[in-house]
Amino acid sequence: MSQIMLMFRKEWLNFVRGDRSVLVVYFIMVAGWGALLASMNTGGPTTAPLWVVFFSMIIAANFSSTVFVLERMSGSLEILLTSGLSRSAILYGKMLFIVLMTLLLGGACAVCALLLRPYVAALQRAPADLRDLWPYFALYAGATFMNAASSAYFSVWLPNPRLLHFINLLLLGFIMTGYMAVSFIHPISLYCIAGLLALLGVAFAFLAKREFESERIIKPVVL
Repeated sequence: MSQIMLMFRKEWLNFVRGDRSVLVVYFIMVAGWGALLASMNTGGPTTAPLWVVFFSMIIAANFSSTVFVLERMSGSLEILLTSGLSRSAILYGKMLFIVLMTLLLGGACAVCALLLRPYVAALQRAPADLRDLWPYFALYAGATFMNAASSAYFSVWLPNPRLLHFINLLLLGFIMTGYMAVSFIHPISLYCIAGLLALLGVAFAFLAKREFESERIIKPVVL
């Protein structure tokens, strides 16, 4: 566990010491997605689950690019794998960083949504029932975990890092399209979809661990 936290601390320090201008982008995203979240179930978009999953993928993909793809391209990941830290600790420490940072930004969106919710509900003349947001939180968390785990797995054997997020988007799109299609026939709780995404995340985490443990030489990437 100490090695996992050491890896997490390393990724956190890289983040806080990085380009500060990216914080402005995050602020704009939080404000925009917070407003969208505030409008859900108050006459807002009926495709809200799709937007929640899509937002999770965007944020998780950004951090995945930094901790997996860019480090693999620069060769620093190979140094980590030979540093004496266990490969499982490296993998889980990086995944922990991606999940917590994505949830942190999602939490910021939730706070923004809670602040805007009464005003949006008043404009739309709909009740501001905050309990309606909990299924979306669960969906966001499940999608975040799956995105982090699948990114870790796909980053090992994909020759082109640009394909990483395309595959994640394709996978999530397939799942959510199936959910929307089935929902027209029989309503499905968002908690069920969140649970499905979490189970897929566990499966990808297992596969990623196996890939990391068996990898001998980091494969070159195609630019």
